[in-house]
Amino acid sequence: MYMCQTISILSSKPRISLMLMAPSVFVGTGVIMQVIVATINVNGLRAAYAKGLKAWLKEVDPDVLTLQEVRAPDTSIQELLSDFKSIVHSECSTKGRAGVLVASKYPVSDESIGLTHSTYNFSGRLAQCDVRLPGQKKITVVSIYVPTGDATIP
Repeated sequence: MYMCQTISILSSKPRISLMLMAPSVFVGTGVIMQVIVATINVNGLRAAYAKGLKAWLKEVDPDVLTLQEVRAPDTSIQELLSDFKSIVHSECSTKGRAGVLVASKYPVSDESIGLTHSTYNFSGRLAQCDVRLPGQKKITVVSIYVPTGDATIP
């Protein structure tokens, strides 16, 4: 069970939609905690920071964050997302393209990154992990980027 709220930010650029979810973790009949999960297609992490992402993260204070189209190396990500304890990042092999991540304030395990295909480069398209919550509970979180394809490129 979770509550879900969609926030839209309007600017001169295309609309950016953010999804906030607060899954409830249950023990018996009582809720023991809520976890705020936020996801956003940032279209470049450094550009998003320049447009106010840092302030938004401080205000919303998500426990888990998934980002798509990160377009940044690990070193930049560690610096910009230093409030998160764990980061699972699938960087695209083509510089400046794609890239997804899961960032968590809780420890993570069972990490999985990337998709493989013999013909197409699907690097930077999938990051998955189990987020270890207090009380031996866990949630599986996936960040995936699926661009528009065409008849020759899926």
